Amino acid sequence: MQRNSLILLVLASLPLRIIAVTALIAAHPALHAQNQNPITAAREAFKKAMEDAKRQAQGQAAPEPAQAGADQPAQPAPGATQSGTRSPAAAPGTASVRQTGDVPAAAASAKETARLAAALAYIDVAGVKLGTPLAEAQKVLTATNPSFRFTPQIEIPWPLRGGQPPPNAPRSVLNLNAQRGTGGADGSELFELAAAVHPNPPVVIQIARNINYPNNSGPSFDNLVAGLRKKYGPESAIDTAATMNDNSFRTFAAKWFFDERGQVLSGNLGAQAARTPCGPGIQPTNVGLCGTLTILHAYVGASGAGVVNQVRVTTKSNPLEFSAHATTQAYLRQVEQDLARQQLQESSQRQGPKL
Repeated sequence: MQRNSLILLVLASLPLRIIAVTALIAAHPALHAQNQNPITAAREAFKKAMEDAKRQAQGQAAPEPAQAGADQPAQPAPGATQSGTRSPAAAPGTASVRQTGDVPAAAASAKETARLAAALAYIDVAGVKLGTPLAEAQKVLTATNPSFRFTPQIEIPWPLRGGQPPPNAPRSVLNLNAQRGTGGADGSELFELAAAVHPNPPVVIQIARNINYPNNSGPSFDNLVAGLRKKYGPESAIDTAATMNDNSFRTFAAKWFFDERGQVLSGNLGAQAARTPCGPGIQPTNVGLCGTLTILHAYVGASGAGVVNQVRVTTKSNPLEFSAHATTQAYLRQVEQDLARQQLQESSQRQGPKL
């Protein structure tokens, strides 16, 4: 796909049911789109939501905002409002573990998304924290390796039946890819960061990292596996079907399931979560055990001698991702309803045919 080009995509298969205007912008650390930077535009709204969440944790009442958040355009598109309810929850680090079958309350607000994001600072991949603002994640990756090339995917959330989005429709960064190397003698590394879109704060809701080493140039298999366990704790489950240990290949495939307090599930709960399809590739949910979990999958592949040639780590929070998607869906429904009312009002002003 050519860079600096604008492609109209109809993403009917996504749960958001949106028309996405996508721009792939090559290697630009500022992450701006023309005169509007969605990350910068939402930064103040994110800070405000974080302050509200902190006040709640301290038992203080948050002041009512005087106007719409900074992630809203100055002249909002029809229906550019937030709707839905905010589910109550204890402060990070104090919530009890929900058992299988308990159903968390539905969440559909940018403030709830921000609260959940702030509670995920305990988990990171190479320093990129789940729930961190996208701009901060880019700074971390740039500091880690200045050779990363960044490619943001810009999207205009808009309902399918809403027609062409207006010029002032809010833009968001849907994905941010950071890549270095192209394989071969230099190897390669790719970060794929998925972000919450309007009207949510632009926080990271999923991280995927893939490293490929040239033959016999990677680290020790045993040291890397030990490092994963030291960083994230003992794994909740081993994927035995993807684990090998012979003269040709050595692999390690493991899953970590973190509860609402950031504690790794083990024993029966860990095994139960491993049997449930609630991994990073599954649509977010707020139902049952999966709806409470933050999930991390890791894979390490090595030669029979134990020299690593590939590492993959993927993580996401189901509560955070569900809240972000539900908030955007509520926004799209509201836009669609407002457009329908506007069309009906306009039609009532037109003269009908002679009967």
